[in-house]
Amino acid sequence: MKTAADASQRLKRIYGWIGVICWVLILPVKEARRFDLGIDPMVIGFAPSLLGPAGLLLVILSSERRFARLTIGEAALMAGTVALGLEFAQVLPLVRRIYTFDWLDVAATLFSIVAGAMISAGLRRRYRAASG
Repeated sequence: MKTAADASQRLKRIYGWIGVICWVLILPVKEARRFDLGIDPMVIGFAPSLLGPAGLLLVILSSERRFARLTIGEAALMAGTVALGLEFAQVLPLVRRIYTFDWLDVAATLFSIVAGAMISAGLRRRYRAASG
């Protein structure tokens, strides 16, 4: 018989795996910029801003320690603050030499946080229904 604790642990592992997969997918997307793959460069440009924040949100939700009691909303606020802070840091002169600030990346970051929260809420509902 599945217990609520077993379902919670399984859900946290799934959050962690999906979050890490999102982060790992950023690498080939960034490398794709070097090749002509027939993909719109704008899509490749903002794809990391779609993958990174959602991955961060899911990794936060997978926490067994410090962030274990955060709600999805609190975790989304935390991940959004970090992700938007990184986006807006690109306007600083030192960082601007390496990265380019783009409002489309900010929009993609916000979309990513909302999508990650919706996915995590859907998974949570599914696992609560399966354990109860």
